[in-house]
Amino acid sequence: MVAVRSGHQLLAALRRHYLSSQLQHNLLLALHHLIQLILIFLDLAAQRIDIRLIIGELLLKLG
Repeated sequence: MVAVRSGHQLLAALRRHYLSSQLQHNLLLALHHLIQLILIFLDLAAQRIDIRLIIGELLLKLG
């Protein structure tokens, strides 16, 4: 049986799909940036650079 949707139901479904896609995209982008940041910190730690100072400076700049 084919489900018939009204225009409002179809629009609501499209909005949910778009918001879900946007949320998924934003979460994946945030995860990508977090992984990059972790890799940078690991590289700095391997070079024996005190990353606590860098993190402190970043936190000060972020407010």
